[in-house]
Amino acid sequence: MTTRLPIPALALLGLQLGAACHHEDPIVGHWNLDKLAGQPKPDGLTMSMVIDAELGGDFDYTLEVYTMYEYDYHTTVKVKPDGGASYSIEVVPGKDIAGAQMRCELAGDTLTCTDQGDGYGDPVFKRG
Repeated sequence: MTTRLPIPALALLGLQLGAACHHEDPIVGHWNLDKLAGQPKPDGLTMSMVIDAELGGDFDYTLEVYTMYEYDYHTTVKVKPDGGASYSIEVVPGKDIAGAQMRCELAGDTLTCTDQGDGYGDPVFKRG
């Protein structure tokens, strides 16, 4: 006995199987500043990135000064895989925030970056 499926059912089955085979890059996720230039994160400084499956995303930078003033900045990032666990991350300049280029290495839940200019120091991010 042969079972025949209509063409649309076969097409739908193929789409579902294709979606199940999608492989997400390991850098995708939410990253929070852990260290800066080899030192613990300074009090009052928050830096985070959310990297999406298209290797773009958001970059947030908050600086609190003497608990009286808080400066919040938001822009976007573009990520380029450089092979293996290496990435180039571009912090796109925003209205009130400077752009930067960082070279980063991913090891487990740690993303260690080296600033390629005078942007944001050498941040180390933890997945979170």
